[in-house]
Amino acid sequence: MDGLATRDEFTTSPPPRPEKLTCRVDHEGDELTISVRAARGFGAFFTVAFLTVWLSFWSVGCVILAGGIIKQPSLAMVLFSVPFFGAWFVVASLILWILFGRVNLVLTSEQIELSWTALIQFWKRQVPVNDVLRVREFSESRHNSGTRYGIEIETTAKPLRFGKELPNAERAWLISVLVEVLNSLRDEPLLSNPEPQVPATSGSLLQAYISSSAIALSADDGDAPRPVTSSWQREDDFGAIVFRQRGRLSWSTLGVTLLITLFWNGIVSLFVMVLWEVLPGARAPQGVAWWGLFFFLIPFEIIGLTLLSATFMVLIDPLRRTTVRIEDHQIVRSSRWLFIRSSKRWPIDNLKRVEIRESTSTKTGSNREATPKQDDRFVLALIGPHNDNAAKLTGLTQSEARWMGQTILRERADWFRD
Repeated sequence: MDGLATRDEFTTSPPPRPEKLTCRVDHEGDELTISVRAARGFGAFFTVAFLTVWLSFWSVGCVILAGGIIKQPSLAMVLFSVPFFGAWFVVASLILWILFGRVNLVLTSEQIELSWTALIQFWKRQVPVNDVLRVREFSESRHNSGTRYGIEIETTAKPLRFGKELPNAERAWLISVLVEVLNSLRDEPLLSNPEPQVPATSGSLLQAYISSSAIALSADDGDAPRPVTSSWQREDDFGAIVFRQRGRLSWSTLGVTLLITLFWNGIVSLFVMVLWEVLPGARAPQGVAWWGLFFFLIPFEIIGLTLLSATFMVLIDPLRRTTVRIEDHQIVRSSRWLFIRSSKRWPIDNLKRVEIRESTSTKTGSNREATPKQDDRFVLALIGPHNDNAAKLTGLTQSEARWMGQTILRERADWFRD
């Protein structure tokens, strides 16, 4: 249903507004608000009923465990309780999401904001209106439930996706409304073709976006502004062009990794305590059985340590500093994280062009749901005279790569020789 991509295709026969909407739509002036329930129908009711009954019995066990910890506090009892409390939290959160979860999209003259709420807002992402490329329907195939459809707002970074629970007619109508409002707010119209076949040397944002190949930048395109939501800052230092980035703490990532870490290590700790007879009343196996359990637990312990390390790295990410320094004859990228320092230098003699590429590890994931993750999946590649990579800056959004690339083209024009 790529035919739902642009306003032009709705001009003669726009989809009518359904008589009854399952979502809330409010359009006043230049502001459009769409609110979609995360789950509905008999399946959601049955799931909530089943999980509520399960959680009731599970809560009794958790209360008993909490009482035991209060009466006789010990590390063994705390570790024993972690998996039970973790499971309670996961199921309670799922019930809360099914009952009160909503996906909210707010479109204004400046930006699009997509947020997830369940009594409280726990995730939000904002995209400038002029960073939107296209609005269309996307499909998601699942082994058990077949193909599901939703609304995709393609941007210069990660797409915004929502509305998988909407009826077909309502989804088509919402796409037409979004296209119409966006085209009235943007400086340029949205892309009309799903995959425009144009030369990759074109510098225009609306012509150069090709999902499966590189985008070549041109010095004739003019300045590209710094993305509003970028974590990178521009600095000038003794004639060098300097881009600096400070790490950020992602609360959603921290919550997920912490929960998985506690749950996994809590279960592994039970077996370790049994092995060393630390758990009260537990008897360790003897002889060959003891050694069998000892070696059996090693890979699980390694996974647990890896999870702990990942949680720690997420927690201290605000301490990370990354610097890209563009000097007269070289580019230096350096990173500092606590006592860990690393740097890489690329000597620059002459260049042929500057390209934006999508990381090869993400090209196959175009049908995955957009989640609260970083959108740093693009690469800014500086191509030498023999079509080799003279330098490559990774971990950028497409808007950041365009901004940095245009800066290099403008302020290091002597690098590009015929």
